Amino acid sequence: MACTTCHDPHGEDSKSRLERLGTISGNPTCTSCHQKFAAPEALKLHTHHTPEGEGSVCLNCHMPKKNMGLAYEFTRYHRVGSPTDSARVLGDRPLDCALCHADRSVDQIVTTMEKWWGKRYDRRQLERLYGGDLRLNAVRLTLAFGKPHEQALAADIAVRHDIPDTTDSIVALLNNPYPLVRYFARHSLERRFGKPLPLDMNLPGPALLQAAKSLLANEHEQASP
Repeated sequence: MACTTCHDPHGEDSKSRLERLGTISGNPTCTSCHQKFAAPEALKLHTHHTPEGEGSVCLNCHMPKKNMGLAYEFTRYHRVGSPTDSARVLGDRPLDCALCHADRSVDQIVTTMEKWWGKRYDRRQLERLYGGDLRLNAVRLTLAFGKPHEQALAADIAVRHDIPDTTDSIVALLNNPYPLVRYFARHSLERRFGKPLPLDMNLPGPALLQAAKSLLANEHEQASP
């Protein structure tokens, strides 16, 4: 597979074509080489998901949307690999499967991967990565213990999947030392509240955090009966 398999080197890529690659209709791009997974039943055995569903889209597992992109949206990870790769499971938060299965704990996801694909993962390494208690939600633990870019991704997942009681953790990212993470955090909050938030992003982190807390507290008071 080369870059030109998906991208036009001489012009702007068609947005509709790129979006199609991220659906079941785009799977032939991969199965033209990996022909043993082309038939629906073979695909189901490989993915353990329905062959026509999102869980059987090749790119969703092998090129998940985990990279910070333009317009504060996440784009596909372009180092093609597997969500079951030890390097990803033991060194990259959150687990790739948590992008869709955002309600699951670390242990639930890892145990399922071990059962389905015959893998084994060192629980002690996972405990060091996620803070000790693998029975807790993978996205929440990433918000708490992840590296800055991982926390930004966890904030995005938490909002898209409506994980409750995560707003305070996302607001806390407005004090992150990296301006880009602060912008992604604001974008996630705006998606959660369904409107732009009048925050001065040029403020230092502590001041920005306090401004956000005051703004949201005022909105909560106004919304109360």
